[in-house]
Amino acid sequence: MRRSSGSKIIVHALAFIGVTFWLVMIVRALMGVGQYTGWKLIVTGLVLGGAHLLISLFTRRRSAAAIPLIWFVLVADLLLGVFVNPKVFLLVGASIILLAAGYACRRAWNAAAPLPTAAP
Repeated sequence: MRRSSGSKIIVHALAFIGVTFWLVMIVRALMGVGQYTGWKLIVTGLVLGGAHLLISLFTRRRSAAAIPLIWFVLVADLLLGVFVNPKVFLLVGASIILLAAGYACRRAWNAAAPLPTAAP
């Protein structure tokens, strides 16, 4: 078992939860159910849901581009918590766990042997 496999599982699980959460929020907004409806929620859901999807994809490809996306999600969750609903701070906690797992994955990738390349 690789050193980063536990962290990678955490990243993928939290990214899946994030995508699922935003899909549910978009469907609820389209149906007019709940307190928050409208195009702003749909756009926010598409952006943050897409960011979660890209985090999982970049993590699978061992790309360092996942870390800035995790920071983007963390800042977006903080802004939602401050300006929209304080209950969103639960998502901030999940984003902090996601960030820690992402950095653990990146450290493991940097410590691992480089990928083989073709000889010249």
